[in-house]
Amino acid sequence: MDLKKWSTRVEAGENGYWELDSTLPVRMIYGLDPTGRYSFGYFSELQPMAHTISKAIDTVTRQRSSDGEWTQIFVLNDPSLKGPFVSFCDHMAREIAAAHSIEAARHSVQGTISRWKRLFSRGFGTLDLPALRGLYGELQVGFNLTKASWSHDQAAGAWTGPYDTPHDFDFGKFSVEVKSRSLGKSSVHINGEEQLQGDRLFLAVVEVSHTQSSEDGFETLPEAIRDIQGKLSESGADAMRMGLEELGFDIEEEAYKNIFFRALDTYIYAVDSGFPRIIPNVIPLGVSRVSYELSLDAISDYEVEKIVC
Repeated sequence: MDLKKWSTRVEAGENGYWELDSTLPVRMIYGLDPTGRYSFGYFSELQPMAHTISKAIDTVTRQRSSDGEWTQIFVLNDPSLKGPFVSFCDHMAREIAAAHSIEAARHSVQGTISRWKRLFSRGFGTLDLPALRGLYGELQVGFNLTKASWSHDQAAGAWTGPYDTPHDFDFGKFSVEVKSRSLGKSSVHINGEEQLQGDRLFLAVVEVSHTQSSEDGFETLPEAIRDIQGKLSESGADAMRMGLEELGFDIEEEAYKNIFFRALDTYIYAVDSGFPRIIPNVIPLGVSRVSYELSLDAISDYEVEKIVC
């Protein structure tokens, strides 16, 4: 399901509901309700749980008199959230399609709604420049780093940065924290006493340049993301899509098409017991959420050629 196809049908004057895929065990529909609002829903033999996602989305649950089946329809009230709403519908459709029973589908719906309820409550404003620079650097290190020995799919599965975890990538045997810095900056900002805590941790610092006009070697974030997506399997693409959704990043956002980035030098540091850092066991009881600047000159002795798995 994509917004362009949905919008094209609407612009062509079509109305009503269309079945998403008649081959799926759980019937799903999308389209416009009688008042012209974007809507998505599914059928169930069991009564669905009541859900409240956002003030922008109504949930309508009804039992059909013709066959006794239940329908649960999600209806968008705020047209400005059309993009996020279609992403929500697409995510739910994927989860329902992967379910092997109605009961499993019910659990999938609940999990999807819980996640998107959090996203809608947080809002879908555009990311600011520091956040965009950070995301670009994160993706460059995770998916395009020549000093790495993992595959694109492994990187997608290990990408934990969007989920408020201490480190940006967790590969199991080791973790990678990524810091993007602007040109000439001699330090990086560390957020919290847990960000540099852990065994087998590497700190990757990537220098990211940006411009507001297209230049050789520069690309927009949507361009970089589409390039990575083209190298992923279906499961890898799903993992990346979910991460972007968690960040509230809309790849179709016009504002992101006018900022161009380029990754320059990347430095890798092994964070061992002697590495200068603030971690939980060295701060007084009652002190938390520590943030500080880490000088790159002070950690030059910890630089390594590559990340060794």
